[in-house]
Order: sequence, then structure tokens, then C-alpha cells
Amino acid sequence: MKQFNTAVVIGRFQLPHIGHEKLFQKAAEIADNLVIVVGSIGQPKTPKNPFSFEERKEMLEQLIPKGLNFKIIPVRDQRYNNNNWVVDVVNKVQSTFPSGWTDKPPKVALVGHKKDTSTFYLDLFPQWKFVEMENYADINATDIRHFMFNYPSQTPLALPVSTMNFIKEWKFTDTFRHLQAEHSFIKAYRDSWSSSPYPPVFVTVDAVVIQSGHILMIKRKDAPGKGLWALPGGFINENESLRESVLRELVEETQIKLQEIILDRSITCERVYDHPDRSQRGRTITHAFKFELKPGELPRIKGGSDADAAKWIPLNEVFMMGETIMEDHIDIILDMI
Repeated sequence: MKQFNTAVVIGRFQLPHIGHEKLFQKAAEIADNLVIVVGSIGQPKTPKNPFSFEERKEMLEQLIPKGLNFKIIPVRDQRYNNNNWVVDVVNKVQSTFPSGWTDKPPKVALVGHKKDTSTFYLDLFPQWKFVEMENYADINATDIRHFMFNYPSQTPLALPVSTMNFIKEWKFTDTFRHLQAEHSFIKAYRDSWSSSPYPPVFVTVDAVVIQSGHILMIKRKDAPGKGLWALPGGFINENESLRESVLRELVEETQIKLQEIILDRSITCERVYDHPDRSQRGRTITHAFKFELKPGELPRIKGGSDADAAKWIPLNEVFMMGETIMEDHIDIILDMI
């Protein structure tokens, strides 16, 4: 009999590599069952998250040791509520347990490698026994993705054969070409301020405008996130306050047909969203303002400035649009309303 009933491995798996395969092999040694928790689902494809859950699942299935019982389950990120995320993970892992285990708690192992602050989540499950794994051959998915976009004619050596084969075909898709262009844009953007003596911290504003069960969104005209839906907003000017900035950006990007004094009086709260990885452009802290307009006919709007379009979207629909909404804007919406 093995030491544990179930081994759990948590990750984004963007993309599955040999290091992940070693984690699954360790799981097979110590447990009868494996549960792979795949994070960052329901998000738009970006150079950092280029693959859908279904694509990652297809690649991961090829890396499971033969004969091992396994489940691959998706979990949505909750950047600003770790407790809710933990509850979601635990509930989904427990849903894989046979019903007979309710009388006697199963022995669960959490298998992983604590590489840096990005793996803080490995400390959020004290009820599971943590099994530490060394980083195999110093492999990490970030370097592999950069190599993949910078040298598309070559294939990284740190990938299992099954993943290599998947990538070789994927590189001929429109998705790859789009993400490669966005990767180049972000690299050039970061290089433009690389000579700064300190890494810059950008300050932005976002407007969460609610009226009659609808939220005001804009479609981005330019990279990054070209074609994605986003909250109206942008970078603060050096000569304006945060409140002045969000009012200016709101009017510029949506051409909303309301007087600025009415918009200003509609602000009901302000919150800061500062997840370190919320934007690929660099460290970006945004101040989100919630506007609650009086019920009634929705004001006329029109995309302006760097917005390709503006639209009032029913709230029940926006919650299902995660794969078409930029960065962490869906998290901001969920938190503020």
C-alpha cells in the first residue's frame, strides 16, 4: 500500500514540460490517485497564458504514468481573494474522492516545488502533507515561452515528445502569430524603460460604470490586448488627481453623453488593485472607481481615444466573458459589484 491515497499537483502548466512530468512520476510513487489542478482558466490567450484549459489538458494527459488513476480539474484564478480560491480548490479535489472515504479522511499529499513568491499557494493547504520536489534541471515555463516566441523555428529541448509535437503544429496557427506579435510588443515596451535606475511602477485608473444591470466596457484598439474587452481607463497624467484622471479617461474612451459633474457625483467607492502580475507591461497599480448611475435609459456611448468600440453589457453576460476580457478586469468587476 502506498503512503497516500491522493497526490495533488497545482499549476498553470503554460506549457507542460519535463519538470511537470517528474512531479507526476513522484505522485505515482507515493499515491494511488493523482489530481492535477489547472489554474488560470477562462482567461484570454496572452504570451504568458497562451493555451486554453482544453489544450493544456490534452498535453498533460500524455505525461501521466501508465496505470495511475488521475483527474484533471480546472480552477479559475481569484487574484484578490485567496480564501475563495482555496475553498474552490479543496472542494474540487474532494469531489474526486470516492464516497466511501467520507468516514475516514483520506491521506492527501501536495507535490510541488517552491521556486519563488509565485508558488506561495503551496503554503495555503496545511491539511495536506507537502512533498517537496527539487526543480528538475532548472527548467521553468517562462523561459520556454520566451524561447518559443523569440525563436519560432526551433523547439525547446526541455519538452516531452508529446508536447513538442503539439507545439510544432500550433506554431502554424493564427493564434501563435498573434501572440508572437504581442510578445514582441511587450518586449519592446519593457526595453524602452530598461535603462531606468529603478524598475518603474505605473499608476492607472479604471472606471466601473454600472446602470440598470449593465456595465460599460470598451474594446481595445491597440496592443496589448487588442480586440479584448476592458474597463474604460488608462495611465494617469502627471498634472491630475486620480479622480480627475478616471473622469477624463471615461469620457475620452466612451464619449458618454452625461455631464462630468453628474459622473463625478455618481462615484460611490474607490479601490486599489495591485497584484504584481496583473499586467505584462510591468508593475502596474490601478485605482478603480465605481460609478453607480441612476436607473433608467442607458446613456449614449461611442468608442473614442484608444477604444475601438464602447458597449453597455448586461452583468449576467459579462461574468461569462472571461476569455475575452483583458488582464484582471473581470476580477475587479467581481470584487467591486
